[in-house]
Amino acid sequence: MGYDQPVLKALRATEELASLLEADFDTDRGGFTWWHDYGLDRVAITGIMDYLYGLVSAVDENLRSAAVHLADLRENRYGEDHAVIKCLKETGHLPNYLQRTDLEARREARIHAHEAGVLRATGSILDTLAGVVIGIGGLDKSIVMADMACLEPLDEGAGYPGLKTRKKLNLTEKALAPDDPQGNLLRATRSSLLQAGPDGWLDWTRYSRNDRVHRASRIKMSIFGSNGKVARPLPRQPDHAATLGFHLANDIDTMLLTEDSQSTLTGVVESVNYAVIGTFLACSELWRARRDQPDLITQPSGQWTSAKPPRVATFNGYNPDTIAPQGDLAALVSPSTGRRLQAAKVVNRQHPPTP
Repeated sequence: MGYDQPVLKALRATEELASLLEADFDTDRGGFTWWHDYGLDRVAITGIMDYLYGLVSAVDENLRSAAVHLADLRENRYGEDHAVIKCLKETGHLPNYLQRTDLEARREARIHAHEAGVLRATGSILDTLAGVVIGIGGLDKSIVMADMACLEPLDEGAGYPGLKTRKKLNLTEKALAPDDPQGNLLRATRSSLLQAGPDGWLDWTRYSRNDRVHRASRIKMSIFGSNGKVARPLPRQPDHAATLGFHLANDIDTMLLTEDSQSTLTGVVESVNYAVIGTFLACSELWRARRDQPDLITQPSGQWTSAKPPRVATFNGYNPDTIAPQGDLAALVSPSTGRRLQAAKVVNRQHPPTP
């Protein structure tokens, strides 16, 4: 079984959507073949096209990253847990972490890196997924700035998208109609996300991702269970600072999840797999409908505008000018990437500015 087995169905849904987009690349005029009556200038039509395709590719990349982090986490936990249990049985205490070999120390570091890697990758999947929905649905929101917050709050029932969400996406109450294509895509996305896992999985995953990226490191805890196995539970409230969790908790069960981190992260990856499948099936269906009836939704130019210009970096690298192409040798790219570059009009110095 390959490392990507937990996300294989989501990868197939991603590949199908990417193939639909690629089939509509306009390598002559730029953008997508059926977008040229929307009044978009070349900068917008090529920019939105390329960024939308890139978002789908980002979902693919992060699915693979989440899967490989999960697989490597299992391998390293197996070795570490075996060593800890062996030490406990032989000496009655935990290993001396100050006297570990480099191999043992790296194994522990990999465990923490792979736990964080799963959460970072799944958080990125959710944000880029929202960007794909905004692009496919022709929603009037900057596609570059799109993230999961744009779709919130994910209210239950027929009242979604609610007033707050409609305001973010510049939608009217028309989106609540059962035959509205934009509203239906949003409702399909909402259902795919909420039904992909147990109650609260989505918020917990996003809070945990933010915790690993932006917050202070937490106290690590290992529990030697009655089943003779080592467990490393994750925080129940990842949006709370660690000390707040201690102060608010009546017991360890209210501070930590009552399962090993491997169980939690395996579930998160499984939930993301289901969320991508449902959302991208809805996206593929709407894309086909729009291609057959281009006036169903007008792609807004506002998707390629920004309130402020992008920041400019002055960094030149640590060893600049150390790559020297051999003569007129061109960069090697796949046929798919070649078509993408042609449709984006970036070959022969035709690259339009980004927002």
